[in-house]
Amino acid sequence: MIQAPGGRTDLVKVTYPDPLFRPIPIFTVEVPPEWVISEFPDALYVMGPAADAPGYWTNVIVRHERMARGTTLEAVAKVTWDNLKADFPDATIKDQRVVLFESLHHVREVELTIPDEDGPVTRVDSFVFGPVVDQPTVDLFQFTFLNPSAAGDEAQALHAKILESLHFSE
Repeated sequence: MIQAPGGRTDLVKVTYPDPLFRPIPIFTVEVPPEWVISEFPDALYVMGPAADAPGYWTNVIVRHERMARGTTLEAVAKVTWDNLKADFPDATIKDQRVVLFESLHHVREVELTIPDEDGPVTRVDSFVFGPVVDQPTVDLFQFTFLNPSAAGDEAQALHAKILESLHFSE
C-alpha cells in the first residue's frame, strides 16, 4: 500500500514519466527515406517500405522492455530462441554472433516458414541494451527484421546499416 505523508491512506498521484519512473531512452536510427513508420501491437513501432513498393517486402519491428540488472545478452538470446522455437518449430539458425556497433548487439539470423508466404522467411533479431543508468533495471531493445529469404545479401546489408546507425541520446 502506498501511504501518503502523515500516515493517511488517501490515493497518491503517480506521474509517468517521473524521476522515479523514467521513460525509455531516446534513440535514433536511419532508414530509407521511402519507408513508412507506424504503430504496432506490443512494440514501439514497425517500419518498412509502403505495401505497394516494388521488390521484396521487408519490415522492422522495434520493441523495448525492462530487464533485471545483471541480465546478459546471452541469457536474452537463449530465452528468446526458446520462445521462437515454440512458435516456429521449423526455425533454423543460419548465423548468430555478438557485433559491436555503437553498443554490443547479439544478432541472430534465422530461417523459418510463415503461413501464406511463398518460400522461407529470414528473421534477424538484434538485442541491445540501452545506456546504463543507476536504476534496478536495464533497457533492452529488440530490432526484428523480416523479409523473404530470397532478398539475400541486399536485405542483410540494409539490416546492418540500420543497426549501425542506432544512436542513444544522452
